[in-house]
Order: sequence, then C-alpha cells, then structure tokens
Amino acid sequence: MACVKLHSLLQTVLSLGWDEVCFLLGRLGAPLWPGGVMEADPNGGHTETFSQLVPIVRTLLDQHADPVTLHGLLPSLPVTNGSPTFAQDLQSYSHTVEWLDFYQRHVQPTMEQYELDQFGKSHDLMSNFWNSCFDDLMSTAIRRDKERTYSKDKFQEVIVDPYLRRVRSENSRYHSGQKQSSGQQGVVWRHWKSLRRLLTSERGLGTQSPTRGEMEVVQCRDVF
Repeated sequence: MACVKLHSLLQTVLSLGWDEVCFLLGRLGAPLWPGGVMEADPNGGHTETFSQLVPIVRTLLDQHADPVTLHGLLPSLPVTNGSPTFAQDLQSYSHTVEWLDFYQRHVQPTMEQYELDQFGKSHDLMSNFWNSCFDDLMSTAIRRDKERTYSKDKFQEVIVDPYLRRVRSENSRYHSGQKQSSGQQGVVWRHWKSLRRLLTSERGLGTQSPTRGEMEVVQCRDVF
C-alpha cells in the first residue's frame, strides 16, 4: 500500500531534484542494493518487495532523473520507458558492479547530505524547542514553589498567628475568670456557713454579746 501511494505521488509531482531522487533510491531498501551494501534476505524474502518497487524506480529514473546525467552514471541501465521486461532487467542489473558503484559513489553520499540538510536543522530546532520547554517547565515549577511558600507564610502571618494569639488570650481570660469566680464562691460559702452556725446555735441573738460570727454576718449583710 505504501509503495502504491508513493508511486501515485511521484506521478503527480512535476519534477524532483537529483538529491531527492537519490534520497528516494537510497531509502527504498535492500532489494535494490545487493553485494553487501544492503544485503537482501538469502531466502528470497525481498522478491515481493522488489516487484513492488519496480514502478517507483522506473518513475524516478524515467521522469525525475536527468537523462544525460543518468546515462553518464549508468550507461548500461536497461531501458526504463516502455520496456515490458524492465522488472527482470532491473533485477539482473542490480547485481552488477556498475549499479553498486552508482550507489556507493552517488546515491549514498547524496542521500546522507540531503538528510543532513533537510532534517539536521529540524532536529536541532526540535532539540532546542524541547530544551526550551524543559527550562520553562523548571522555571515555572520553581516560581510555583516560591509562590506556594510565600502564600503559606502569608497565611501563617495573617490568619494562623493572630488566631493562636487570640486563643491564648481567651484561654487566659477564661481561666482567670474561673479562678476569680471560684474565689468569690469560697467567700460566699464561708459567710453562709457562719450564718448557719449563728441561726442554729442554742444561744439567742438578743441575750448575748455579738460574737465574731455575728460580726461577720453583719459585715456580710453590709457587703451585700
């Protein structure tokens, strides 16, 4: 399917440069380059792939390669235009020294230079882009940590510390009030005990001189 789409695309393109032709030829794979450069499967696994690549190679060499240049580099190349036996001729020709020398001297160096020119800059740009993204991510994380720390300290200063001071103050005031109330209750209880002893005593209040308890009751009455 990929070979069919590539062949259809090559037929619609007006013209490719020589570097683009070499790039496509070099990237077609092992079936085109025997002899140790791109070894084919010894069991013949590339035979089917080779038959699918024949229309692409024919289109590249016939429509996009300069005929003069191509004839100078491959003088023994089988006829590409209208030859019914081009597939068999190309398969036989792909094992010749001339075809292998064409790959080693022209296709491979031009393909590598084309990849460097076309994709090297994009790789650098992509690498710089991801490095920039990583730097922005780290700076954002650091800024977020600083903002979180500042927010936490501000919350501690504005909310938590005043609340804790208020809690301590209210607790102190509460305990002080409890202590004062307990003291007042003790005084009242002592006064009532003195009054009860006076009221329940066998001696009358009018026949005896005022005792200390009676004086305390009188003082208590004056107080209240």
